Amino acid sequence: MSKNEKIYYENFKDAVERNRKKIPSVHKKLKAAGVKYVLSSWIDLHGIPKSKPVPMTDFEPLCLGKGPQFAVHSISFVPELTPADSDQVMLPDLDAVYICPWDTTTAIIFAAVSYTHLTLPTTPYV
Repeated sequence: MSKNEKIYYENFKDAVERNRKKIPSVHKKLKAAGVKYVLSSWIDLHGIPKSKPVPMTDFEPLCLGKGPQFAVHSISFVPELTPADSDQVMLPDLDAVYICPWDTTTAIIFAAVSYTHLTLPTTPYV
């Protein structure tokens, strides 16, 4: 990562474009390592990790903000959200991808929780 490259993007579109450039190399690395599933993970306000397994066939949509969604209001304390709100999208950080040493068919990728294409201020990761 260069000195001028942002780590955190407030604009969903810019973060997606950052990922778009990195998808081919990260995907190639994971496939070569035999990874079959990626755990799209985020940390809730209590410090408890939450994740959803995503098959490698859905890796690109996940990295473009089109992966599985979370009903954050139902699994974690996020006072701004209620059941009436849309589910939230995980936007992975492709600089934070780790192959699990205990199961090399699985990788963990850390993500920011996004709601209506804005990163939630309650996302401790960012």
